[in-house]
Amino acid sequence: MDWLQKPKNNHHDFYRNQKLANFFIKLAAGKITEPNEYEKDMIAELIQKGYAFTANNTTSVTTPVFTRSEFGRLFSMLHPLFDEALDISSKIEAEAEKLLYNHVPSHLTEQVKSIACMRMFDVVIGGSAQIMYNKDYLKTNWTANEMPTVYAIIED
Repeated sequence: MDWLQKPKNNHHDFYRNQKLANFFIKLAAGKITEPNEYEKDMIAELIQKGYAFTANNTTSVTTPVFTRSEFGRLFSMLHPLFDEALDISSKIEAEAEKLLYNHVPSHLTEQVKSIACMRMFDVVIGGSAQIMYNKDYLKTNWTANEMPTVYAIIED
C-alpha cells in the first residue's frame, strides 16, 4: 500500500513510455523551444498527467531538476546517513528472520527471508514517509503545478 493519501501519478507513466521519459528530460533541460506537432502532443500528455505546465508561452516541468553533478553532491552529503540506516536495517532484517523462523509454519520457512524483507520495506520506506508527512516535510495537498516524488536529472 502506498503511504500517499491522495496519489497523483504513477511511476509507470515513464517506465512504460521511454519516448515520453526522454522528452520529459529534454523539456526539463530547456531543450524544447519550438515544439513540432508531435512534441506538442507529448507536452499535452505531460500537462494532462501533471508533469508540466505552460505559462507565458513557455512550458516547464513541475518537478525539481538536478544536474548530474548536483545530484551527485546531494547523494555524497547523504551517504553517511544512508550507510548508517542500511547497517541498522540489515541488523533488524537478521533479527526478524530469526524470529520468523521460530514462528512460521514449516511450509513457509523457505519464504522467511522474503517475508522479513517485505515487512521491513513497509516499515522503513512507508514508516519514514509517514514520519516525514507527520512532521509536515511531505504534503499530500498538492497544487495543480506540483508533482510529488518525481525529479529530473539532466546533463551538466
